[in-house]
Amino acid sequence: MAHLYPSPAAAHSTEPGTEGWRRQHERDTLASVPGAITDPNLPSNGRIIQSYIPSQEQAHHAGRALHTINDPGLTAAVSTEVKAELAAIEQAECGDLSSRAIQARAESGRGLTRAG
Repeated sequence: MAHLYPSPAAAHSTEPGTEGWRRQHERDTLASVPGAITDPNLPSNGRIIQSYIPSQEQAHHAGRALHTINDPGLTAAVSTEVKAELAAIEQAECGDLSSRAIQARAESGRGLTRAG
């Protein structure tokens, strides 16, 4: 289970291949999630670019579904919610467990809000 907040041991090393490195890579990738929702990889000539990073590909998948629905208001609402959730996760990682960050931290412990 890949939690978004680092364990104390994982936070110390970000050398390639370590747990800390993997977690940092997952956190860095989360920044691309809102863009993948609003501008997903779409099929072209019968092919589609897919990310090997689960959170990123899931965002592209959601973005493709929103593209099919073709409701700009819904896409904007989903994007706003995702940005708020990502901000709450970052807030929780920094130790601020007020408001939405409490839920983000609790859900990441159950594997519901995760990077990969």
